[in-house]
Formats: sequence, C-alpha cells, structure tokens
Amino acid sequence: MSRSSRPAYCLALGAAVLGVLSAGCAGAAPRFGWQLPILADSSARALPRPRLASGLDTNDARAYYTLGDDLLYRGRWLDSADLAFYWAARLDPTWADPLYARAAVVVRAFRRDVLRRQWRGAVQLAPRQRQLIDSLTRLALARDPFISTRFDPIMGNAPGIGPHEDDAVRLGLTYYHAQLFPAAIEWLGKAIALQPGAVELRIYRAHAFYYLQRYDSTVADLQVALDTLRRRETGQLVPIYLSKEMFEYAIGMAEVQRQDYAAGRAAFARALVENLGFYMAHARLAGVAFGQHDTATAVAELDFAVEVAPREPTLRFYDGYALLGVRRYDEADAQFATALELDPDYAAPYFERARVEEARGHAAAAARWYRAFLAHAAMVAPDRAAARRRIAALDATSDSS
Repeated sequence: MSRSSRPAYCLALGAAVLGVLSAGCAGAAPRFGWQLPILADSSARALPRPRLASGLDTNDARAYYTLGDDLLYRGRWLDSADLAFYWAARLDPTWADPLYARAAVVVRAFRRDVLRRQWRGAVQLAPRQRQLIDSLTRLALARDPFISTRFDPIMGNAPGIGPHEDDAVRLGLTYYHAQLFPAAIEWLGKAIALQPGAVELRIYRAHAFYYLQRYDSTVADLQVALDTLRRRETGQLVPIYLSKEMFEYAIGMAEVQRQDYAAGRAAFARALVENLGFYMAHARLAGVAFGQHDTATAVAELDFAVEVAPREPTLRFYDGYALLGVRRYDEADAQFATALELDPDYAAPYFERARVEEARGHAAAAARWYRAFLAHAAMVAPDRAAARRRIAALDATSDSS
C-alpha cells in the first residue's frame, strides 16, 4: 500500500537474487506453476481476475492489492496472490507496490517449498526465479525508490542485517517496520554508530527520514551510503537496490521533494551517467522540466524514455500528456492509443484521449472516450466527476446543435 499505510518489505529483496537460502535436505531447486507476464500485455487479457468480495470495485487496483496482501500474509494460494498483484499493477501501472509484492511472492513460495520438502544443504533460487525477482524489483524501484509495503519475507539475507544482530539493529528495524519512524531513527543511529559501514542500515534510516519529510537527512544518509559503496567498488554485479544509479535516483527524488530542483536534476543526470538506459530517470527529468514550464525539455526526455522502454504504458501516457500540453494533438493521441494497446485496463489514457478529441473539436468522440474512462476507472478515481461534467456539457452542446 502507500508509505503511510503499511510497514515495509525488506529493502534487501534484491539480495535474494544473489544469495543462497539454507534449508532442510539436498536436492534440486523447487519450481513454481505460474508464469504471469511481468508487465501488462494486451495479449494477456484472458488471464482471470481473482474474485473479490461482494461489493468491491473490480476497477480498483487497491482492491486486488489488498486481496493479494492478505493471501501473501497467510502464505496460502500464492499463485492467486501473484495474480491479484498482477491485476493491481495492470489497473494502475504507475504503482510500485504490486510489482514489489510479486517479487516477495516468489521468495515466499520458494521458502515455503523448501520447508515443505525438508531439503538439506544449500538450496538456490532457480535462474528463472532470480531473473523474475530482479526484473520485478527493478520495475518497482524505478517507480518508487522509497517503496514501502507490508512484508519482510527475506530479512537476514542482506549483509549486515542478520537475524542475530545486536539490540540496536533489531530494535531499529522493528520500529521501522512498525512505522514508528522517530524511534527507528534513534535506534538505527545507535546501530550505525557501531557499524558505520553498514550500507543497508543507512538505507533504512534514509527511508525513515524520507517518510518524516526530513529530506535533508535523507540525502545525507544516501550520500554517505553511496560514498561507502564507491570505496568498496570491486567491479562485480550488485543487486539493483545497491546500484549507483538507484542511489542517485533516490537522491534526486528527495531533492525534488525539498524543492531543490537544480540538485534533483543533477542527481537524475548522475543516475543517467551510471546507466543511460535508466528510462525513469529521463521521466523524472521530464517531470522537473514540466513543473518549471520547460515543455520542450520535458517532451524530449520522455521521447527518449519511450525509445528505451517502448512497452511501458506509463511512459506512453506521460509522453502523451506532455505532447497534449504543447498542443501536438496527433502525436499525443498516438501515445495514448499505444498506452491502451499495451494495457487496455489502464483508465487514465481514456480520459486524456477525450481531452484530445475536445481540443480537436470532436464533441461526439470526446464523449465516447469520457464514457470509456468511466467504464474503466475506479469509483474513487478523482477524474470521474470531471468526466461526468464534460459528458453533460458535450451532450448539451450536441442537443442544441
């Protein structure tokens, strides 16, 4: 769920990709029976939606997320939990939490299978599962590097955060996951004083500062953690959450939150120096430019992002929105149309296609798209009232002509 409503998954989720889980009797790694697409795909429309309780909104991503969250918590029907998280991400592809939760499902299923079979020795995640966790984690952190969800399925896999650490670490993480952030900061500070090189502890404390809107402290902790990693640099692959581009990206987000847009731009640019293909850094640069009314830069950055990740419906939507803002209606409509081809259940592009048709003077077409938006949008969607008003106005215009 949102940062304000849930404790956090372990930021070290990516460590499962590189780590080994020890368990009960030796043998081959377990396999799983479900293979869902990572991103929304129009070819996957036949995938069933999990049944929601009576009265819940089947257009609401949070309803499916809540279902998956409950199933994951109980540790049962994990394939159904994965399907619920998949549909939450399909209905709201901008939302990081369902993607991260799907990675946690893989880890939880692996650990459950290991325990059931009582394997002995070291048991590794299968290559397909490591790849899936890495892909989902990358997508989630690209959407929100300060993601916070419910479970902590692999606590202990990150270096420096083992299950037998001292009380300062244990209490700091306990308070963090209980969202008691002032106490978490206090105890994590004590732990960091004892282990100043523990990068993961600084990540946790930086997140706690971020949730308290103490962005200066967020940036300071992330910068120290990044400097520590640079001193240790070995040239080996690292989990995405420890990559330099992700640190710079998170710093950029915090800088923008404290309204230091120049520092935010600089951090996003440094992230791109580390990885030019990090498309969400381009999107964040576009967001800063758009907020400062530099629409030419915003469109250029989003055009580049779309080239790098052409199958991301969110990028198509953002690019279309920027193009609509500069009255490039045909190009905007093409981007919204592609977003809907990639994810027909994504409601927002329907609303923007209606705006494009209004700008073109096509009242009947605009009304159709507004109605399509109402058919796909959650009942709590903030634009529903605006869509109804525009339909009434357009219908009135049509009746009077």
